Amino acid sequence: MQQGCRISVQVESAMAKKRKKNDVVGGFDALRAAQNAQREGVYPKPNPAPPEANEGEKAPVSPVASRIGKTTMPSRMEIICYACSASFEVVGKSTNTVCPKCRERLNLQDETIDDAWEGELCTAGTVTIAESGVVQGGSLTANNVVLKGMVSGGEVRASRCLKLHEHAAFHEQYLKSEDLHIMEGCSYTLPEGTHYRNVTVSGMLEGSLRLRAKLSILSGGLFKGVLETGHLSVEAGGGLIADCLVDPTAPTANAAEEPE
Repeated sequence: MQQGCRISVQVESAMAKKRKKNDVVGGFDALRAAQNAQREGVYPKPNPAPPEANEGEKAPVSPVASRIGKTTMPSRMEIICYACSASFEVVGKSTNTVCPKCRERLNLQDETIDDAWEGELCTAGTVTIAESGVVQGGSLTANNVVLKGMVSGGEVRASRCLKLHEHAAFHEQYLKSEDLHIMEGCSYTLPEGTHYRNVTVSGMLEGSLRLRAKLSILSGGLFKGVLETGHLSVEAGGGLIADCLVDPTAPTANAAEEPE
């Protein structure tokens, strides 16, 4: 394997470019131009008022407003089938769909756990474990799992992404996920032998990390440790202190990137 290199990076936000002096119009220049226009009899044409609608008719719609309404795009969401693990996209809002590969009918409803919980739950939507929520046992499968509370037993599986918040409490053996997002304020040390598809860091992540796709460090985020990945992205204000091996040609780097 190619020897990784030592990298220590702290990217700072770029300063805004200064405007050129000749691009600035002073107040005196503007006043003088207005006085010259008045002496020469040149006045700006006022915007014509829209025609008034007759009684019983609808007022005319602004062309700009009409264009905005027509260009609104429906939301898109990646779904990973909890029956066969096939990945596909769903457009718009819906409470259920059918997997195009195995034809399993999938539940897309979002759920929130805000108390002690133990049971069976399976959805291709998002399950939020609130700060007051505690998963004590059973089986929970969701497309995305947002963990703000505690997982003390059972099995919690995020088919797509697990989001760890600041006060999340858990044992690693109870959690499984394809992607991982360390949210702002959260500090997490990875156990040995950790593998993910994509990892996004908005807080603090430390340890040895091997990815099948991409590490994204957002502004305010920091990763420290050992990294092996196919792609790496560090925003301005993000930090990276690690021994890195970044190889875009590796077979594992062809996995799909975590959708927004």
